[in-house]
Amino acid sequence: MALETDTKRRMHHICDCLVYHGEDPGLRDRIVNVLSLLPDDVTDFALDRCAFLSVGKASAGMVLPGRIGVHGHEKRSRNFWLVLLDENMPGDDSVIAHEIAHAWLRHDRLAADDCETWERDAADLARSWGFVGRGTDVEFCEGPYRR
Repeated sequence: MALETDTKRRMHHICDCLVYHGEDPGLRDRIVNVLSLLPDDVTDFALDRCAFLSVGKASAGMVLPGRIGVHGHEKRSRNFWLVLLDENMPGDDSVIAHEIAHAWLRHDRLAADDCETWERDAADLARSWGFVGRGTDVEFCEGPYRR
């Protein structure tokens, strides 16, 4: 009973703190589910430092530093990340975990000096969190169509 109460409390916390800009409740639910499966410190980081944006088919997934925007609750941009997601992507939550991994690892695409291993690093980290799928498939993530 206590575990069930803790799980419900955690899910409510995630739903209350999530910054999601989009019109797809299904994608929002998937983000909430992924956040509930991550280690607590990563979930807290994502809730505190990430905004998730639904961008249609413009991007299957990408993370940009927040200096091009500000956090929805606190108007800050330092160590803040915009997580762009395709609301039409297949039901592969490993892609969401992969993009959170990029933010967690502070992979700044706008100041990329040494980004050769970033896709592998994010895929490996998402896999270590227990996810399986395209977001953990290094060959897919390093494919020429992903750059």
